[in-house]
Amino acid sequence: MPWEYVLPAGLVRTGPAEPLIGEAYEVQWRDDEDPPHYFFWVQAGALRLERFIEEAFRLLPVRVQVVLELRRSDDDLVAELSADATADATLDDPDDDRTAEPGAPPQVRWISAVVSRDRLLRVWKEHGPALVHDGMTGFGAYDPDSVLEVFMDDHKLVSLFASDPAPVEELLRRHGIQEGRAFPTILDAEHEHLPLSVVRTADPQARRAWGRRRALDVEVFAPAIQAALGMRRQDLTFDAEHADDEAE
Repeated sequence: MPWEYVLPAGLVRTGPAEPLIGEAYEVQWRDDEDPPHYFFWVQAGALRLERFIEEAFRLLPVRVQVVLELRRSDDDLVAELSADATADATLDDPDDDRTAEPGAPPQVRWISAVVSRDRLLRVWKEHGPALVHDGMTGFGAYDPDSVLEVFMDDHKLVSLFASDPAPVEELLRRHGIQEGRAFPTILDAEHEHLPLSVVRTADPQARRAWGRRRALDVEVFAPAIQAALGMRRQDLTFDAEHADDEAE
């Protein structure tokens, strides 16, 4: 039975109530890619996401690689664009033989070496609630030897890649998520991304309670995930990242 769609705490609508957003998925058969595979795009509410992602991870093989993406704040991007503009002005000097570097992508990506699926599941058990609700993070894992992949982006939309659609379709059926066509998502609504450290009231009692829940602060849980999985930063320029997107 479909559940009411509930936004994660770190995604906040800032515009009209329309369009109405609900749980749904779409699937594509990508036979023009090597190897051909099925791509599932899933929108599930915050009440379901933690368990859904855990069960999706169990579809992966026993050895995986894990990806953590941290969304850069608008202030950071504006500051970097300003710095780039200043650098470009300097590089316009014909006597300066340096070349301009492309801008940084809107996310910083961290990737693990091959680790056990059990290790991934332990990290998800500990940090899944924060990853689901923090508006600045994306998280997922993939099989380095096949197309199998599960990834929840910073809009909390889930991408699943598989050569056999049956296990994914069964997972979706178990959770009552129905196939849709051109369904509205949070991407179609005005919204902002907030870290969980910002999602709290000004009430002093709430602030004291937050002090006991520091594990929900991205500046705490992200380094903990990176350490637990031995992750390294994957440096990509904005242009390189979008070249990868176009290749897909």
